[in-house]
Amino acid sequence: MRNRMATIGACVLLMLGWLWSASASVHLMLKPAGTAVAGGRLELELWGASDAGAVMVAGVDAVLGWDPGYLGGVDVVESVFEGYSEFPSELPFPINFSLSDGNAFYSAVLAIGQGRVEVNETGVSLARFGFVVRGLSGRAGVGIVADFDGLGQVPELASTAVWDRDGINIVGAMGWGWIDVLPVPEPGSFLFPLATAAAAVIGLRRSK
Repeated sequence: MRNRMATIGACVLLMLGWLWSASASVHLMLKPAGTAVAGGRLELELWGASDAGAVMVAGVDAVLGWDPGYLGGVDVVESVFEGYSEFPSELPFPINFSLSDGNAFYSAVLAIGQGRVEVNETGVSLARFGFVVRGLSGRAGVGIVADFDGLGQVPELASTAVWDRDGINIVGAMGWGWIDVLPVPEPGSFLFPLATAAAAVIGLRRSK
């Protein structure tokens, strides 16, 4: 009887663990890590936050979208994923044929033997991207989108996902917002120190 109760208790714990894992989601957004000045360079962090405590993440795929009139090419500056972290160029569909046209697909996974990547409700930076800021000043849209469906391609081939240790996609909401790209004032102008010190502004809304 005692062994039977222990078995039932273990099964309940396993079920509770499965339910907790299945209910936990990781939300993704881009957060500015510097100033956006026309003609310069801007870094944005890929930020992940859980909605149910700590979640162990094994990899991430992210479809980035932005206004190509204000932001140009993108590259990976750094990442917590040591196995693979790239905008893959070998894809058989055109999203990464150009990394300056307003959309790109990023993919990253843990290295074999790498320690865990834990995402909590406070949030953590998963990667940092560098963007070329074009010469125009104004408000530029930028964020994470669910999938890429340009040129009649199959969206599932390039979709946003957060992978847990069991290979289950636990992506939640995706953030889209706006960056204020500041003009470059003439040297000596009283606005010059303000423009060079001002933070990029981004207002995010979350939507599935």
